[in-house]
Amino acid sequence: MKELELRMKVVTPLFMGGADNTQAELRPSSIKGLLRFWWRAIQPPEVIKSVAVNEQDNQAKGDKVIPEIVKKESKIFGGAGKDQGQSRVHIRIVKLQDPSIEAYRGKREQVGITYLGYGVANSQSNRKAIMPGYEFEVQISLRDLTPSEEEEVMDALWCMTHLGGMGSRSRRGFGSVVATRDIYKSKDELVQAIKVKLDRIRQRSQDQGGLPDYTAITKNTRVYILGPENSWEKALDKVGVLLSQYRLGTRGQLAQIRRPQDFITETQEVKALASRGECPQKPPPRAVFGLPHNYFFISTRQNVQTEAELQGTKITRRASPLFIHIHQLASNQYVPVVSFIPAKFLPKDSQLVLESKSNGKRCKLRLEDPPYEHIEDFLRKMPNSEVVL
Repeated sequence: MKELELRMKVVTPLFMGGADNTQAELRPSSIKGLLRFWWRAIQPPEVIKSVAVNEQDNQAKGDKVIPEIVKKESKIFGGAGKDQGQSRVHIRIVKLQDPSIEAYRGKREQVGITYLGYGVANSQSNRKAIMPGYEFEVQISLRDLTPSEEEEVMDALWCMTHLGGMGSRSRRGFGSVVATRDIYKSKDELVQAIKVKLDRIRQRSQDQGGLPDYTAITKNTRVYILGPENSWEKALDKVGVLLSQYRLGTRGQLAQIRRPQDFITETQEVKALASRGECPQKPPPRAVFGLPHNYFFISTRQNVQTEAELQGTKITRRASPLFIHIHQLASNQYVPVVSFIPAKFLPKDSQLVLESKSNGKRCKLRLEDPPYEHIEDFLRKMPNSEVVL
């Protein structure tokens, strides 16, 4: 058995809890779930593709199949199915101090933070968060794993603490945590660490291109780092302002980044759906930033909701392929890390469904190839950013 002890520090407000989401607490089961997610993200996509082909072949013969990737995952993290045993990864959280827990709400002038924290960090929210500065210890026991399996678990933990976060709105920069051993002296050290680690992860794959079926780090993954700020709030707010301006426009404010003409046309077409029941000519490109994607027109008090549908079954959510993480440096500076990890946006044969709440009109539009070029355009236009991958 391999035992690991990692001291962790909360960098941005962390919204994690149990059934009562008005309370905040660190939960080992939630952390293990995040490790499973990032473990899948570092698996070579061609393994999934080859498994999918074999699974279809066996199902055609009437065999019940558990894909190899599921067997591998359940061996490490456990599973409830037949022949899926207990987890070989055990997590324990040790409190090193009492956390500061409060209902965090972004300030009025922090438009970027309130935009990114929609639903958890705005003026109407009562969600409690574990506040920045709290330190705790994660004890991880790895039982009966091979050296390569142990390495994969540790790589998953590394990704969580360099690219992602914990809890609600973690893809939008909330719940960023850092292992204290990974508090680098400078932005250049952070850039080098990310480049070395992700290059090694991507070298495991022989994939020649195309989008994977699930969130996975591939040759298409892109990572950008912005300049450091002297507080986590300034770092997170900076990214939020840029993303908000790119997606929504500036509404009279000085633009640091301009939204593309496609988004302006999209807004006009959706307005026509809300007011006259006219369906747009093509799927709304901003949907690729995540579903649901909703519109509200202040002048007419009309709203339109965008979801997806597959063979009559609603797909209400599709998480964003854009990940925001705030990394603390030793100099008490904070660096935004923005990662684009593309995958197939929706299952095959799915349709986007736009529904006007004012007139009940529903429009179904097929999204053949997700317009990810808009996310790439946003990344390229971020001022004072550095490309890592």
